[in-house]
Amino acid sequence: LACRTDLGGGGLAVYTVLETREIAAAGEAASVDVVTAECPADTAPAGGSYAAAPGLEISSAGIEANGYSVVAANPTAAPLTLNVTATCLGAAASP
Repeated sequence: LACRTDLGGGGLAVYTVLETREIAAAGEAASVDVVTAECPADTAPAGGSYAAAPGLEISSAGIEANGYSVVAANPTAAPLTLNVTATCLGAAASP
C-alpha cells in the first residue's frame, strides 16, 4: 500500500508505504525476520514506524537503504503479524 500527498506545485511529495508480514512461529522454518517498507523510486526515506502483535520481540528498527526496516523475532507457538510503515519524500509533480 502506498499513499501520496503533494505539498504544493514543484514542492515535496510525501509517500506512506505499508508492508505487512506474518512472522513464523518458533520452531518453524524461521522465527526471525527483517521486514522493510521500501520507498518508491526517486524518493528517500524520512522516517517510519511499526505495529507489532503482542508477543513479537523487536531487536532493531530504523531507516535502512531505501526504506524503513524492522527486525522481529517470534518466540511464540503461533504466527504473529508485523506492520512496517515508511515515510518517504520526493519531488512533487509540476502543475
